[in-house]
Amino acid sequence: MRFKTLLLILTIIATVNTVKAQDFHYTQFDMSPLTLNPALTGAFEGTFRVGGIYRDQWESVLGSNSFRTPSIYIDAPIIRGFSKKHWVGVGVSFLNDQVGAYKYQNTLGGLSLAYHIGIGEKTTISLGGQYSQVQRRFDRSALQLAGDYDWVTDSFAPGGASEGSLQSNVNFGDIGAGLSFSTAAGTNDKVRIKAGVGAAHLNAPVPGMNTATEAEALPIRITGHANVDIDLTERWVLSPGVMYQTMAGAQEINAVAMIGYRLKDNFLLQYGQGLRFGDATNAIIAVQYNRLRAGISYDINISSLNNITSSQGGFELGVSYIAHIFTEPKSKPVIFCPRF
Repeated sequence: MRFKTLLLILTIIATVNTVKAQDFHYTQFDMSPLTLNPALTGAFEGTFRVGGIYRDQWESVLGSNSFRTPSIYIDAPIIRGFSKKHWVGVGVSFLNDQVGAYKYQNTLGGLSLAYHIGIGEKTTISLGGQYSQVQRRFDRSALQLAGDYDWVTDSFAPGGASEGSLQSNVNFGDIGAGLSFSTAAGTNDKVRIKAGVGAAHLNAPVPGMNTATEAEALPIRITGHANVDIDLTERWVLSPGVMYQTMAGAQEINAVAMIGYRLKDNFLLQYGQGLRFGDATNAIIAVQYNRLRAGISYDINISSLNNITSSQGGFELGVSYIAHIFTEPKSKPVIFCPRF
């Protein structure tokens, strides 16, 4: 059996029958704030923010059947809270995670709400919640396995006939929550810190794709993240960051260090090197001009699959924009009458 076919079969087993495995992830995790932590909803200065990120993984192995994960979002700080330093943020997000030739898709549409509490002039604490409607489905007709596969026992066996018990389309609701913290320190706020923790699957949803086995709830996924921006000089900026995820015993640690150079006060170029421990190393190039930010990254696989993937991994492209819309004050025209 070819390596590519074996990888595809293992992927089917891992993602369809064992649905509680690790969720989606991004190398540029800060480019998808609402799926990272709902407490980040509306956590910015501006009228609204819109953005998206696209990930394509393992194209060298699966070609047009590679893993694709596009995500888009829009959020805004809409109203003041109980104090003049408090505000409420609202946002919506959409994500579609497509896996392999059998078109397994995990589609998510989420509504996020966050309450932000300003403490002093430089510190903010935020609490957020999110409700998502999730659809999981796959194309049963696209399954092409060598031999008879028994979906109950997770094994190949002659006469295995339990594939009919697999539901090809299920829907469920998912609830998440999060906490975040941001502050600035040093002379002229030279050090800026953002950190937080989020949790998904708090309502223990049951996807129920395999009706032949006992229904199992999705385990809670915990995500921790932190980013620091340090002004080394007036031009040079160092930006380390880390993201940690754990779910059902599976763990992911993604660390990155970005170095940036300001061509102008409103124009920042960045390059970074990152590592997803035990999985891949990655390179990131980003540019920020005024309120527009864009980033591109590429993963190089360093895990035990590198013989199959030829050390190739995932490609990502992300972009975000913060709009500032201000209403100009209206004033009655004043007519000056000259004196004679």
